[in-house]
Amino acid sequence: MWSAFTTHYFDLVAAATEFSRVLRPHGRALIWHAFPDVFDDLEWFRWFPEARAIDENRMPSAASVRQAFESAGFKFLGRSVHQMRVADNLGALADRLAHRSISTLTLISDDEFAAGLAALRNEASRPNRNQPVFTPNVLLTFVAP
Repeated sequence: MWSAFTTHYFDLVAAATEFSRVLRPHGRALIWHAFPDVFDDLEWFRWFPEARAIDENRMPSAASVRQAFESAGFKFLGRSVHQMRVADNLGALADRLAHRSISTLTLISDDEFAAGLAALRNEASRPNRNQPVFTPNVLLTFVAP
């Protein structure tokens, strides 16, 4: 079972219990998320600090996800961090974020959003800012009882 960028919407214990119910014995549960311990490396938070403050309050830690799944009988198999290419450059990142494609961006004010986007576009226009943008994502792997 695969869950990507959704754990902040779950009651973690209830979700882990349901995953355990629907998975075959020894089936895998894969949880893919940008947990708070990698927030310092999320490029877009540089431009939208108000969004970071929101996510620091609403995103569960990897440890809390692990605890919930282990309480439902899952065995923790490991954690790995993967760099995901999210944009060809800062200009492309600005174009992507202009749609508020990350749900947290819908939770900040329009003024904060506009200021962050303008600052990002300004930075993107500077020389030598044409390199790809990567973001760290954490994969937690569990095996069902």
